[in-house]
Amino acid sequence: MIVDRILDRKDGEPYDAKDFYNYCMEEQRIFGYYIGGEITRAMNARNNAQVQAALCKYILEQDYNPDICDYIRSVDWLGGLEKLNSICWRCKRLGRAVDGCPGTTEQVWTGCVYREV
Repeated sequence: MIVDRILDRKDGEPYDAKDFYNYCMEEQRIFGYYIGGEITRAMNARNNAQVQAALCKYILEQDYNPDICDYIRSVDWLGGLEKLNSICWRCKRLGRAVDGCPGTTEQVWTGCVYREV
């Protein structure tokens, strides 16, 4: 469950934004848009405040302890991915990134550096 991933991170487990996104996508696939959809949509928008709001909404709607929202609001759920070029973000999110490719924050180009021309 998503709440378990949140609490694991709170307890010091390593956090990876891509893994968390993929887990929410899987929850969405199993339980429908209601469970993971708003969270993944906020992550797609690359806006940490929206991710925090979606996670808190999830916590409250599922009747979990509302104090968890204090923790949610205190951390970055995008792990720096919000600065990536949108091409690189999609690539990393979908697990298609070339090993060792950190992506780029350059926003003006329209293609991937690894694309053959």
